[in-house]
Amino acid sequence: MAVGKKNIDHLEENAKAAVLAYYEERGRLYDIMEELEKASAIYQQSQNKENFSMMRIEQNVYPTAANDRLIFFQTSLHLPLAEKTFTERNLCEVFDRKTGAYIPIEDLFICPLEELGSQLLVLAHLSDADRADMEAAFRREYIFFTEDSLCIDFPAGSLTNYKEQYIVPLKYTSDLRGLMHDWAIPKEG
Repeated sequence: MAVGKKNIDHLEENAKAAVLAYYEERGRLYDIMEELEKASAIYQQSQNKENFSMMRIEQNVYPTAANDRLIFFQTSLHLPLAEKTFTERNLCEVFDRKTGAYIPIEDLFICPLEELGSQLLVLAHLSDADRADMEAAFRREYIFFTEDSLCIDFPAGSLTNYKEQYIVPLKYTSDLRGLMHDWAIPKEG
């Protein structure tokens, strides 16, 4: 599944059980019947039913980063929008490595939740128009972590300046580290 501290097998049994229970309780992030109905409608409207492309729904969870205290997971969700077109969502969940307790993203930062989007986006070196658009659209659930970056994943349709999904990666610079608790920063590499 992963290597080193990111491998769920390296968690204590009680922590592993708590993390797995969290995902079992959360379940699917989509309604299968709703997605089948959408796919059927798209198929019925298709001009070329013989060459209609398969429509895929996929939800995967995997560890993306860790440190001595935390393990970070990413849920990737692929949902069809139309034939040959899909949307992708990346969601982050953070857990205590010893207990498996879920830790809300906002608890990783020292700045208040109301300022988090603007504080992070200042570090991205965006145009004023893009920054204003992204600050207005920002949601904490758009944040996910990798070993070398914090990413803000704006889903398709959430921004006025970009129609498609748009991801803002931020390296763990001293400025970004200054917004986070020391214990919350993933170990790089």
